[in-house]
Amino acid sequence: MDIETQKTAIAVTSPEPMTVVTGAQPASEYPVDQPDEHKPSSMGIDNIPMHDQPKMGAKCCGCCCDFRRAVIVVAIISIVLSFIAFLVAVSDGDSSETWAYDSSEEDFVNAYNDEMRTTGIVVNLFDILFAAGALAGAIHYNKTLVAIYVVWEFLAFIIVAAKSRKAVEDAEDETGTDVDTHDTTYVIWLIFLMLWVYPSVGFVMEVHKGIMSRETYPREEFSCCCINNRNIRNPQY
Repeated sequence: MDIETQKTAIAVTSPEPMTVVTGAQPASEYPVDQPDEHKPSSMGIDNIPMHDQPKMGAKCCGCCCDFRRAVIVVAIISIVLSFIAFLVAVSDGDSSETWAYDSSEEDFVNAYNDEMRTTGIVVNLFDILFAAGALAGAIHYNKTLVAIYVVWEFLAFIIVAAKSRKAVEDAEDETGTDVDTHDTTYVIWLIFLMLWVYPSVGFVMEVHKGIMSRETYPREEFSCCCINNRNIRNPQY
C-alpha cells in the first residue's frame, strides 16, 4: 500500500468530531410569551397610598362617621353636659328625677335633691375626668383610655340608680309621701347609655384588631358632612 492509500484510509476511519450538549440552555434564551394574567403585578395594595385604599372599618350608625371621630364628639358632649350637671349639683339643685313628681310634693323633691346632691357632684366630676380621658384616647389611638370610659359609664349608671332608689325611700320616710318611682325610667336610661357608648366600643374593637391606628386612619377616615372626607376624594369607597 502506497503512502497516498494510507492517508485516504486514515481519513475515512477517523471519527467525526461530536458536539455534546451538557445541559439545557438558560430559559432566558428561550423567551416564551406569557398571558397577562400570569405575569406578576407590581401594583399590590401595599403600593397604594393609605388614603386611596378601601375603608376596612365600620361607619358609626352605618353612615355617620368613623368611630374615632364619633368618640371625639361624644366625649366633648359628655364633658359639657357633665360640667353643667356639676354646676347644678353645686348650686344645691338636682335635675335627675324632679320632673317625675307633682309640684305639690315640693318637700319630697327637696329631700330627694338633698340626698342626691353629693352623689351628683362626685359622679359628674368623675364623668368629666373619664370623658377627658376618652377624648385623649381617641386623639392618640389609645384603646385603654376609651375602654375605661365605657366601664365608668356603666358603673356610674349603677351608682346613680342605686343611690336614687335609696334617696327616694329616705325622702318618703322623711316626708311621709308615697311616690311611684317609675322603673321604666331606668330601662330607658340604660338603653340610651348603651347607644351612648356604642361609638366607644366600636373604636376600642377596631384599634384592638389593628384596623384603626395612626398609620391607617387616612384609610379609615370618614364623615358624612365634612368637606375633606374620603367620599369626595374617592367616590368609589
